Amino acid sequence: MLMTLLMISTTTAGCLLDEIIPEEPTETALWDCRIEVPMAGLDWEAYQAKIEQHPGYPGWCGEPVPRGMLVSDPGPSFLDGSNSTLPPPDDLYGFADERGSWGRNESHYVGAWPGPEECSTTTFFDIFYWIDWPENLTEAEISYWDEGMSMCATPVPCESLVDSQFIYEWCWPYPYVRYHWTGEYLYIGQASV
Repeated sequence: MLMTLLMISTTTAGCLLDEIIPEEPTETALWDCRIEVPMAGLDWEAYQAKIEQHPGYPGWCGEPVPRGMLVSDPGPSFLDGSNSTLPPPDDLYGFADERGSWGRNESHYVGAWPGPEECSTTTFFDIFYWIDWPENLTEAEISYWDEGMSMCATPVPCESLVDSQFIYEWCWPYPYVRYHWTGEYLYIGQASV
């Protein structure tokens, strides 16, 4: 009888420990979402007025990011082959704050910083200096000042692969971004790690 009770309590303790100490880490990265809007005439006040009227974040905002997307060099295997539902490649979408406006289209980042003098000596890596870039990514094109927008345009250093939900750019430390475009609003979800 004592042996039976011992086996039952050991089995129960083992089951409880399995629940208390999981095999994988319990920290979960979530889709951290932001709203981008068309860049034409965008300043802080216009941006605030525009986002106050957005219809609501997509349901996946705040949901867990698949763990496989967070590993080193996950590859484009999460793309399902569906067609992109992003804005046309040349359309600029972005955001604004008290310091200026920033945005992006398929091939370029644009921003109020750096200014005209610094822009012609700046690369993608200079603008995103705090990111630990892959070792095999060593060169980036020099930025140029776009007179029409009065902004610095910086070429993106790697190709985008896109399906109807995800953008994959291998050069970023976390290469997957989730998105939803309504025409007026582009919701971008990045892994919160």
